[in-house]
This record gives sequence, C-alpha cells and structure tokens, in this order.
Amino acid sequence: MRKIVLVLFVVLIFSSCKKSNEDIIKSEFKEYVKQNFDNPKDFKEIVSIEITDTITTKQTFLDAYNTILNRQKQDINSINERYKIAKKEYIKANDIEKINECKSIDSLENIYVSSIKQFKAIIDTFNFIKVYLFDISYRYYKYEDGVKILKIETKHLALNPDSKKIINDKEFEKQMMLNGDKMVELIQKNKLRIDDDFKDNIFNKKVSLLGIVLL
Repeated sequence: MRKIVLVLFVVLIFSSCKKSNEDIIKSEFKEYVKQNFDNPKDFKEIVSIEITDTITTKQTFLDAYNTILNRQKQDINSINERYKIAKKEYIKANDIEKINECKSIDSLENIYVSSIKQFKAIIDTFNFIKVYLFDISYRYYKYEDGVKILKIETKHLALNPDSKKIINDKEFEKQMMLNGDKMVELIQKNKLRIDDDFKDNIFNKKVSLLGIVLL
C-alpha cells in the first residue's frame, strides 16, 4: 500500500511540474507570437506542446571537457601503470638520472592535475542556464491566392524556467559563446595547462623514459 501511495505521489509531482511548464509555455508563446510573427492576428490556437529535452550550458561544457579528458584514456592508463612500476625500480636501483627524469615528469603532471581542479572550480562560477526544449504545434491563418486558409505548423523552441521566458536558438548560442569566452579568459589568466599539447608532452616523456615505440 505504501508503495502504491509513493508511486502515485511521484506521478502527481511530475504531472504538476509538466502542467506548470506547459502553462508557462502557453502564456509566453502568445507573447512570442506578438513579437516574432509578421501578423500576430493570424495566430489561432496552440494544438500541442511536447517537452523533448532538458539541457544546461554547464552540462554541454562538462560533456566537452569529459571528451577531452577521456581521449586516449586506455593508452594513458597503460603507460601510467608501467611508469609507476619503472619509477619504483629506478628508486630501488638508485638510478639518479632516471629518478630526476621522473621528478621532472611528476612536476609537469602536478601542474596538469592542479589545472584540472582549478578548471572544475572555474566552471562552477559560470552563469549557466537551464532550458526545456519543446515542440509546439499551432494553427494559424495564411492567405494563398487571396484565400484565407487555416494551416498547422510546429516550432522548436526553448523555455528558460528561471526567467520563465521562451528563448530561441540564437539567445541560447549567445549564452554559450559568453561562457566560452569567459572560460578561455580565465584559463589564460590562471595559466591553466589543460590543453592537449601539454597533456601529450607528459605522455610522450613517459613513453620516451620507458623506451616504448608506439605504432
């Protein structure tokens, strides 16, 4: 019985959230029509609203970051394991030259790891927006050869639930660009080394130290 009540409670919550968002979309779409349609009076009615996705500019950045971070992950992990074993052997054999090479590599790696941590902290300072993507179908009148015809059309738009405003692709892209510019600025200002060249340099130094030939 408790499980049934809990399931019903969850369903009610999601239903009310959906209804709330749809109410906002209906209200704001009428304003959107006034501001973006050549002749707002041709608009007749909304037929259907379907929320297709929920995305944030933050998640977009994190996805891109994770793509970079996971590049060649399998090769890097394999080399790292062999590097750790070799370093212990150099210390055991008191091979000063190899130990110093390891210290140099470790120093670069510490810079990289520190940069990654700072980069994550920087992301949290961004002014990210969350949007609901939705398809809205509506009827409107159009004149063809002097005849007034009732037509149906579907638009793909986005709702910012914080501002309760409908935004178009250009506004969303503008926010992304602003975050991108800010990210580059802060990376340069903090001298963060998270670029591929720096990461590859560490990887190549380990490979060279281990005497591995990559095909």
